[in-house]
Amino acid sequence: MIVDIRESDAGAIADYARVPIAFDVRDVFDCIDDSTAPGGVTLSMRRLESAYVKNYDSFAADHPSQWPARFAGKHWALLFAYVEEAIGGCAAVAFDAASPEEAEHATLWDIRVSPDVRHVGIGTALFRRAEEWTLRHGCHALEVETQNINVPACQFYQRQGCFLHSANRAAYPEAPHEVQLIWRKTL
Repeated sequence: MIVDIRESDAGAIADYARVPIAFDVRDVFDCIDDSTAPGGVTLSMRRLESAYVKNYDSFAADHPSQWPARFAGKHWALLFAYVEEAIGGCAAVAFDAASPEEAEHATLWDIRVSPDVRHVGIGTALFRRAEEWTLRHGCHALEVETQNINVPACQFYQRQGCFLHSANRAAYPEAPHEVQLIWRKTL
């Protein structure tokens, strides 16, 4: 399968939003305090009694259509993975600094792959392009946020060479059972 990654700007946000991000939550990572572990916690996977679907796009404030306002004044780009001229996945990468020289790291804000083409390397291709974008803009690390309920994403970031940088149990007051996990990769 040939994957063609193309960079775009906010003008393509409607196309971006058409790629679903929903996933099944069947397992979670329990975060066990461990001062000797990266991020201060050890992750222990636990199977849920009842699976459920998590869809980040169902939260209006977090929907991609809101990103142009959220990223106003920041350096950011949308990355699209095309497979046979159809969008198979996309990613958003940004850094929050006045100039590339001031940025310590870039953030992989979002990455999503269409369900019909998951597990064939599109996510990895997008991650690699996000790394290239990060380096091209003078940043030397890439950070990404996920949650302990997104076990497949956590495992994906580990496979990409990321380490758990921090865990925040109080990050989501509206979802107190979720723990914010920040992954980091030095480039």
